Amino acid sequence: MSDRYILGSSFLQNYLTIYDYDSQRVGLAIHILSQAAVMATFAWWQIALIALGVVVVFPLIILGLYQIYKYRRSKRTLRATEAEQATQSS
Repeated sequence: MSDRYILGSSFLQNYLTIYDYDSQRVGLAIHILSQAAVMATFAWWQIALIALGVVVVFPLIILGLYQIYKYRRSKRTLRATEAEQATQSS
């Protein structure tokens, strides 16, 4: 069996290759923008917590904005109705 390996681009795209010619060594380091680096940086529970936050907080923000819109629309309608009643009674 040979002591040489061929690594394809699908493997190497996540790593930086470091060549040390003086010591005749080759080293691999995780690329900072690779998925492996993200997984090494965040634990699974942190990723789950971020996802849960997005799933819960985003709809609450949308719901709050909708409630503000409904409140302002009802206030505008009430003012228009009061103005119409005031002109009819005069």
